[in-house]
Amino acid sequence: DLDSICFVKIKGKFTRLKLANRISGTMHDHHSEKYKNKLYELSIDFRKTGDDGDEAAIYQGSMSIKQNNEAVEKKSLYGICGC
Repeated sequence: DLDSICFVKIKGKFTRLKLANRISGTMHDHHSEKYKNKLYELSIDFRKTGDDGDEAAIYQGSMSIKQNNEAVEKKSLYGICGC
């Protein structure tokens, strides 16, 4: 299932992670997802902040990655998703 895996480039290498948990808020405006493998845990938290036309939405949030339960990196996210 392609919706249950992700790839993140860490220290110059693409790392595969598997979906561990997904929570969607009311009306699908807020989402929280966690992906894991043996070394890393990726947490993504984002919400819909607007619309960009008929079939696209604007999202913003944050992404943090942990290695062995120690925070490695946290980044802000902003983007458009749609057809």
